Amino acid sequence: MIQRIQTVYLLLGVLCLGAQFITPYFSVPIDIDSLRVPVVADGKYDILDRPWLLYISGFSALMAIVAIFMFRNRVVQSRFTSVGIFSASVLSLYMASQFYPIATEAGAVMSDLKYRLGFFMPFAAAFMMWLANRAIRRDQMMIKSADRLR
Repeated sequence: MIQRIQTVYLLLGVLCLGAQFITPYFSVPIDIDSLRVPVVADGKYDILDRPWLLYISGFSALMAIVAIFMFRNRVVQSRFTSVGIFSASVLSLYMASQFYPIATEAGAVMSDLKYRLGFFMPFAAAFMMWLANRAIRRDQMMIKSADRLR
């Protein structure tokens, strides 16, 4: 299980999704306008500010963890990884769609916003799961070609 590269990619994807809990997506300067918006009242926008971000991120991490333990059945492992990629992409799109309205509601000028590491974590997780899916499919093709030679 651990000796396969897709397991490493899936673990890195889970770590990227878990890193969202400790790093905010972006931060805004705290002033009177930002205090009116409860989401960024503390000056940062993170995963705990919107429940759907938390749910989608948890689901995506769960799909990657389940895919790690499905190493004996590569077809099912590939499907779980594909669902994880899709949910990480949905997470990225949802986060990006929430970004501009929250920033303008907080009264922050776009130049005042500071992107943080958490903003890039869903993209990195989707990329890691894509690499894992590629490796899973490559293993499957190698097994099929070995069966043909017998």
